[in-house]
Amino acid sequence: MQTIKLDGTTQCYATRDTGGVHISMRVNSGSNSDSGNVAVMLAENCPTDCDYRIDISDKSYIALVKSLLWLADRAELVRIINNPIDGSCWTPATRKSRKGNK
Repeated sequence: MQTIKLDGTTQCYATRDTGGVHISMRVNSGSNSDSGNVAVMLAENCPTDCDYRIDISDKSYIALVKSLLWLADRAELVRIINNPIDGSCWTPATRKSRKGNK
């Protein structure tokens, strides 16, 4: 059995269309991409030379995500819900309210 490591040595590209979710993987070519880094790019800019491609329907993809979330403990689940992409380019903001404004 061959193991696909998602520790930064493999780059993953995910796209979604009417056919479902398509996940492509290839060996990280030494770019400055570390494990957990997320970047958004156009589908046509994603590399086409991939080692693996997984095509999965929307329903099966949601079931996969649910099963992975089942492994998270309460603190991890709360963190995922509050900040879905760890290390992303934004930070959660709190809304400031004005006192005395009616």
